[in-house]
Amino acid sequence: MKFIEKQIKSWGLILLVVTLVMLAWVTVPLAQGATITVTSTADSGPGTLREALTTAVSGDTIVFDPTVFPPGAPATITLTSPLPAVTQGNLTIDGTGAGLIIDGSGTPEDTAGISITSNGNAIKGLHILNFPGAGVAITGGAKDNTIGGDTPEERNVISGNGSGVSIEGSGTDANIVIGNFIGTDASGTAALGNGFGVGIFDSAKNNTIERNVISGNLYHGVAIYGWPNVGTDNNTVIGNYIGTDVNGTAALGNGLNGVRIAYGAKNNMIGGDTPGERNVISGNGGNGVLINSEGTDGNTVIGNYIGTDASGTVAIPNSAAGILIANGARSNAIGGGTPAERNVISGNAFTGLNIWDAGTDNNRVSGNYIGTDASGTVAVPNGEHGVKIENGARFSTIGGDTPGERNVISGNTFHGVVINMAGTDNNTVIGNFIGTDASGTVAVPNGEDGVLIVNGARFNTIGGDTPGERNVISGNAFRGVVIGQAGTDNNTVSGNYIGTDASGAVAMPNGANGITIDFGARFNTIGGDEVGERNVISGNAFDGVVIGQAGTDNNTVIGNFVGTNPSGMVAIPNGANGIMVGFGARFNTIGGSTPGEGNVIAHNGGNGVLVDGSATTGNTISRNSITANGGLGIENQNGGNTELTPPTIASASCSSVSGTAPPNSTVEIFSDPEDEGKRYEGTTTADTTGAFTWAGSITGPNVTATAADGAGNTSEFSLPFLGACYRIYLPILMKNYL
Repeated sequence: MKFIEKQIKSWGLILLVVTLVMLAWVTVPLAQGATITVTSTADSGPGTLREALTTAVSGDTIVFDPTVFPPGAPATITLTSPLPAVTQGNLTIDGTGAGLIIDGSGTPEDTAGISITSNGNAIKGLHILNFPGAGVAITGGAKDNTIGGDTPEERNVISGNGSGVSIEGSGTDANIVIGNFIGTDASGTAALGNGFGVGIFDSAKNNTIERNVISGNLYHGVAIYGWPNVGTDNNTVIGNYIGTDVNGTAALGNGLNGVRIAYGAKNNMIGGDTPGERNVISGNGGNGVLINSEGTDGNTVIGNYIGTDASGTVAIPNSAAGILIANGARSNAIGGGTPAERNVISGNAFTGLNIWDAGTDNNRVSGNYIGTDASGTVAVPNGEHGVKIENGARFSTIGGDTPGERNVISGNTFHGVVINMAGTDNNTVIGNFIGTDASGTVAVPNGEDGVLIVNGARFNTIGGDTPGERNVISGNAFRGVVIGQAGTDNNTVSGNYIGTDASGAVAMPNGANGITIDFGARFNTIGGDEVGERNVISGNAFDGVVIGQAGTDNNTVIGNFVGTNPSGMVAIPNGANGIMVGFGARFNTIGGSTPGEGNVIAHNGGNGVLVDGSATTGNTISRNSITANGGLGIENQNGGNTELTPPTIASASCSSVSGTAPPNSTVEIFSDPEDEGKRYEGTTTADTTGAFTWAGSITGPNVTATAADGAGNTSEFSLPFLGACYRIYLPILMKNYL
């Protein structure tokens, strides 16, 4: 028993000692880093910045005596040799509340202002000027360093250096550059350029460039390079003014591009989905954003104003394109599926967005306003086109099948969308408003055509087979869609509204034709045999569709509504002909061999279909509904389709038609309230003498017919056989038995 009591007393003593130690640990403050005050403007010696950097250890803070460095009249530390690198880690160099300039103009070649090779350091409130190398260099795997801060007092001015801020090397990750003036004077309104503003190179990852003014630099504002080693990935550039003054209202351009991502840098983010993450990238001497070279893949540009001021309403042009993707960069995303991800790409000197060169594939452009202000209602024109894909770029998607992915591509000086040059194949333009405001109800014209496909571009698709893929291509100053020149083959335009508003019910004319195919383009398809593939081509100032010029052969127009609303029942006339084929175009097909391939061509101001010119032959017009047009249903003039002789109907009833036509021709039978061909009824063949008969059910009241010879030439409609069939439907009375 006494033994047990001794053990309890022994353990109690131990517990008492442990408790006292813990209490002492809790109540006695841990040792804090020292504060070292710089009291001299000299290059070296007691009280200097050099001495402070030499003696400081991890956790220390270097401050500046405000009586020596008064905030209203900054004193200058003029250096003749490099300062010691920040190797300690967790060191703060704090110039807030003081005024000082660290001047490196007298230092040797490649000298950096502040060189950081350790982790967790903070640099704030300094003016770092005139160093031959970087103003601030973060290298050697340094992590979690902060350059600048959240308040104006914490801002560094990093200007006049060989480069502004350089973040370089494998493992140099998770650093933040925030709230600084990089390339400007201390007011943020005048240029004091570095070579480039901010550079992230050589496998540095996950760094953030946030809320800086990066302007007035000689080269790029921000450069993100996978050079000399790849792996410069997952860096973020948010909330900066790049190429403007501190107010975001005046140009203070970087000499080349605002932002350049190149040499294999991947998955970097320019902008974000909140207003605070928006970059204003405007006023630069080159492109706003350049993404280029092979392997530069998977980068994202969202939520920015590119080519405008900070309000998104006034142009501050970048001197080239708003965004250029080139030289093999792939799978990059411009914009996104929500309004917050929308870029405004407007006011630039050349094209809003340019995708260029072979290998520059699979890029996506969605949800942006290109050529308008931030409201999507007022033109802020790009100086050339809205979007241009050219020189072999492939498989890019402009738009998307949800409302959030829709681009508004309107108000631009020339064309809305251009797809240009041989090899520029398999690109898709879906779900966009091209020539209208963001509501799709008010015209904001592009200065020329809505969509232009030329110079050998092939297999491109404008529209699709679902409502979400429908483009509205209306209100443009000239034509809606143009497919032109030799080699521009096998493109498809389907499911669009061309010449109406987004409801398809109200005319919003393109200033000339709805669609033009010309100058040797071949094997292109307008429409399709499925309901969703029908274009509404209505309300345009001139012709609905024009196919023209020698060599413009073997194109197909099927399943469209030309001159009506999407139901085919309400008139929205094109001002001239529904479809015009002329100037030597041959072997084109209007309609087809199945019910879904017939077009509705009605209510147009001129003819339903006009075929014009002695060289314009072999054009087939089959199984369409052609009615109530201002001219003829079909007119062949000046030798068009050889002016093949139309059939003559000798007799017609509700169940049969007979007459004569060119020998061995294919005869199509129609009925119509007047003298065209509203309803296709059936097909027969004339014999060797030209006689034909057809038996079947006729709707009536009048019957017409066309003939087509073996070369594909289709005649005009015959004179109508009047009153061939009147069908009277008596009411059916139902008795109600109780």
